[in-house]
Amino acid sequence: MKPDVLIIGDSHSDALKQGCDALGISSIHMTFSGRNWHEGVIIPHRKHGIWIKGRRWAQNKFSELKETLGVDNLASSGLPVLGSFGFHLGRMVPPFGWNDHVVFAEMPAEPGPELSVSQGFVEDYVAHYRSPHFSLVRRFARGSDLLIVAPPPAFDRLNFAAFRREVARRIVENGAQLYDPEEDFLDAEGRMPADLLEADAVHGNAAYGRKVVEILVDRELLNLPDRSGPADAGPSAGKKKARP
Repeated sequence: MKPDVLIIGDSHSDALKQGCDALGISSIHMTFSGRNWHEGVIIPHRKHGIWIKGRRWAQNKFSELKETLGVDNLASSGLPVLGSFGFHLGRMVPPFGWNDHVVFAEMPAEPGPELSVSQGFVEDYVAHYRSPHFSLVRRFARGSDLLIVAPPPAFDRLNFAAFRREVARRIVENGAQLYDPEEDFLDAEGRMPADLLEADAVHGNAAYGRKVVEILVDRELLNLPDRSGPADAGPSAGKKKARP
């Protein structure tokens, strides 16, 4: 039997996998580091949906996944896809500020030492580094139910919010559903609860992953197959999730 969901992404997808496991949702998981995503190792492909460039071990991993699912094109595998790709902010944003460039939501009344940057510049910067990812989003959104989960808003570093918003906008613009945990997980002070984060204070832990997947199921954002039957007892039993 095929799994209920295909999970593809970076290290942030580990928590999603753990959440599915905890809830009895059968999943298959393909993950690569944010560095590989950022550096263009994972690219869209017309025939296979996705392709791994210049990493033999990673290409073998990808080929094994296709063989397991019995498909040639992962973008149209017949499974709903839960993704954490497209953001990888830790790779993209810090170099942007190395020369004191700052994106201001509103221009300060008094000029400071920072070099202010327009929203248009941010859009072009994101397009330069993430166009292959947005193309991948389009391919998967055309061939499957694609839901991208934004990374947990675990810190408030300079420029991150502006880039996060722009990547999120482009993901939706290219046809995917997007779930942003910022809507549900920030406390009264605008911070992620520490007990939902790994020791690095950046990645969500297993408890966080479970809560996220519970939300996706409860709000019918995750389009799980109908596994109704007397032997089914998991959260996906008897529920066919429809895209809103």
